[in-house]
Amino acid sequence: MKLSLIVPVYKVQDYIEECLLSIVRQLPSDVEVIIINDGSPDDSMCIVEQVLRGLSENQQKQFVILNQSNQGQSVARNNAIKIAKGRYIGFLDSDDYIADNYFETILTHIEQQPNVDLFSFSAIHFEDVSNKQLGILGDQLPKGLFKNDHIFLKKVFEECSWQSWSRIVKAEIMQKNLFPENILLEDVQVFSKIYLEDITIYHINKSLVHYRQRTTSSVAKANQKLIDGYKKAILFLEKYDNSKADIVKLSLVKLKVDYLVHCFTFYGVNAFFKEMIKYHAFTDRKVLFPVIYTIGRHISKLVKL
Repeated sequence: MKLSLIVPVYKVQDYIEECLLSIVRQLPSDVEVIIINDGSPDDSMCIVEQVLRGLSENQQKQFVILNQSNQGQSVARNNAIKIAKGRYIGFLDSDDYIADNYFETILTHIEQQPNVDLFSFSAIHFEDVSNKQLGILGDQLPKGLFKNDHIFLKKVFEECSWQSWSRIVKAEIMQKNLFPENILLEDVQVFSKIYLEDITIYHINKSLVHYRQRTTSSVAKANQKLIDGYKKAILFLEKYDNSKADIVKLSLVKLKVDYLVHCFTFYGVNAFFKEMIKYHAFTDRKVLFPVIYTIGRHISKLVKL
């Protein structure tokens, strides 16, 4: 088995069919799909079962269904990683979908570069209701093979796009780097650590995932759990004081900006200023200016409303 694709499912009844159909219409025989029902209370799993019933017997055997009580995305992913049979492991959120050439592109690169530890690729970011394209994540990274390449790593950390679905990783590496549980932004801790290890990376300059921006998603609006996730991600990266600290700092800047903006919208002005002082944002122009600009745009939108 060349690839295990892990798909956690929770409250996605409006999206799961599109996600699964994007998989089954191109599913090669040497790929398994692990679907984890994270205690979803809606009709998501009924739709999963309906889609799978329409497949051939051989295709049905390529799907593994795990059921668990609602414990969160990290636990769901970790449980799937532990049973995955693929040489590589990939991830897909069940409200997103893959491009028509996803498997063909990835498996071709695996065959051509069998010693690569991690393959990354771009993703199209689009708005849920309007289907408007909001951007392309990862399109600024250069195509090719990299190992301990300082310039490439600086570009990766500066972009700060740590979503699990934008890369596939050798199974043995993922098994040693399970997701921290009960937090948001868990991808930051897992993949920033992996990128700083002595691994070989190949970036594929193609958009292979369509990433849906939902206003109801766990990271769309400021809330206490999201803010706690930012704090833990920042603390995790601040621990690096080695030769790669200058690389890590590039992601820290982006995370601090996002964190402080969320503090402003969730806590209000007083707590926001306290956090600005705590993170020395008033004296760090790389943080201060983006925060002011983003909050200014936020206030401008509210005024127009």
